Amino acid sequence: MRLLVHLALRSLLRSRLAFGLLVAAVTAGVCFQIPNAANLAGYTEELLRQGMERMTGHLQVVARDGKAVEGVAAMLARLERQGGLRAVVPRLIHGGVAFKGSEHQPVRIQGIDPGAEERATGFCRRLGRGRCMRAEAGAAPEAVLGASLAARLKVGVGDRVKVLIPYQELGEVEHSSAYYRVSGVLEGGGAFTTDADLFLALPLLRRVVGAEDAASIVSIYLHDHAEAGRRAAELRPLLPRLEVKPWWEVSQFVASAIAGNRAIYGVSMAMVVAAVMIPVSALLFILVLHERRQIAILGALGFSRPALFGIYMWKAALVGLIGVGLGSALGYGLCRYFMLRPIFEFSGFVVRPALNLEVFAVPSLALFTVTLLSGLVPALRAARCEPAVGLRED
Repeated sequence: MRLLVHLALRSLLRSRLAFGLLVAAVTAGVCFQIPNAANLAGYTEELLRQGMERMTGHLQVVARDGKAVEGVAAMLARLERQGGLRAVVPRLIHGGVAFKGSEHQPVRIQGIDPGAEERATGFCRRLGRGRCMRAEAGAAPEAVLGASLAARLKVGVGDRVKVLIPYQELGEVEHSSAYYRVSGVLEGGGAFTTDADLFLALPLLRRVVGAEDAASIVSIYLHDHAEAGRRAAELRPLLPRLEVKPWWEVSQFVASAIAGNRAIYGVSMAMVVAAVMIPVSALLFILVLHERRQIAILGALGFSRPALFGIYMWKAALVGLIGVGLGSALGYGLCRYFMLRPIFEFSGFVVRPALNLEVFAVPSLALFTVTLLSGLVPALRAARCEPAVGLRED
């Protein structure tokens, strides 16, 4: 085995230009695909973080008739007895209008439990300015605004906004009009809907609209988003009168964007494989044609066909190993560059490379395998060379 490797390396070093081109082809493929895979994985992670973690949760419980979920306290107690749930968060959603001077905006008002939201999504840590609203009884009415809503209303922390909230009482439409002090402004979230929302403490909004012990949705957070389908099926018998939806049914945009991301990754991998396989296989085959005399001499010296096949497969393996090693190092350098200078950044939605084992291992193993396959036909051609014919032709 050592002799075969030595002969393969000597053969490559005799044709240094071809050797350099072979290594360059594999290096370029790995160097391109690793940061490409890392950026696509980072985009998926940001979609999940902004569009699912911060908005819908891994599972969402809603009423089948589209009305509010009643008896929330008892339902939360039942859910908290189930194992494997990271957090259960009730949210009451209502429409309204926010006013600041001459500016006004129709808004989606979310009544939230700041403590539960903090445990589930790090809500209070996501504030770009200010602090969370106070939820204790007797506290002054406060609101947290999404980044784009605060910008449109031109308000900051400490300002007071007037909020008009319509509600129904005894069949008649009434409205509440009150001033709320802005205690905090959320950081941007890539123009997802929470960027334009106004957040009040859940008990306060319940009192205003007369919806005690009710919620529009109950979001459930798991330890692993991939478990959402299985856990939804397990919880449906526990909540027979309600609808339990996994995140991909609630946020179809996020699900479609992630599916599109996977398709882009598959297409780019196929293109890189073709871009590496064609020149590598062509150069290795040309090397076999140019080395017919050396192959014939080895055959005349007693090297068997499997040994000749092994020498040229080792040539492909050496090219693959060196190319993958160099490409991985350069790919890591590019990933570090994109960490400092993201390829996309908008309103708090930032795509940075996801540095994990998969984004390095999959392109590296795929292109190493492609390099070996590219050497298969040239190696077979070398193994079938007849020593007498090769020496006579030379």
